[in-house]
Amino acid sequence: MLNCDYVYRLYAYNALDYFFSDFASVQTYVLPSLTEQQQSTIYQDPKYGMNTITGLTEWMKAADNTAPTTSAKANEIVAYFSTLGINLTQSQLTICIANGSMMKQILAQVKYSILNAPVLELNSRSDILTDTLPSQWGFSGVTSTPYINLAGVTPIYSVAQLNLDFAYAPEFGAFVLDPSRANSTMSNTLDKRASEKDFSRDVTDFRSFLNL
Repeated sequence: MLNCDYVYRLYAYNALDYFFSDFASVQTYVLPSLTEQQQSTIYQDPKYGMNTITGLTEWMKAADNTAPTTSAKANEIVAYFSTLGINLTQSQLTICIANGSMMKQILAQVKYSILNAPVLELNSRSDILTDTLPSQWGFSGVTSTPYINLAGVTPIYSVAQLNLDFAYAPEFGAFVLDPSRANSTMSNTLDKRASEKDFSRDVTDFRSFLNL
């Protein structure tokens, strides 16, 4: 779970569901200075396409920087598309991922909601991925808490729904809550503190849920 970029994928999931699934809107508000063919190439690209969670995840990584248009990830994206004959200028990147862009606004809203969600008890700590891991594992707290996702975006049980590399949901909470699995309620999940106790144990001692 720690290596699956699930927080960035959650940003991407919200972005795709809320806005980026509409190619016409992306053409108008995200890629306005490019030709229609260039817009289509970027939108449907297998690696960085804006029509998939996987592709949008990479753009979100670029956007999540104090200087997004010159970040290492942005440079990687620019270099990639230059091989396809598309020149992404600083002006174009500003519209795509800088402050005020649709990408940045969605990222900022979901990130703020995560940092300030009472059930996650983060107290605005900055290492979101590491600090939310116990909550996500124990009760699917990051992906399933309704007010973390944007209005109208369906909460999900597991990071497996954000990443097809997972053959099954790795979270204890997802197993409990999923109607096709345990079909139970939040009362039978593990809260953050209980999950942290499991995560603090050596998995070789065979006395934690991590051994299941």
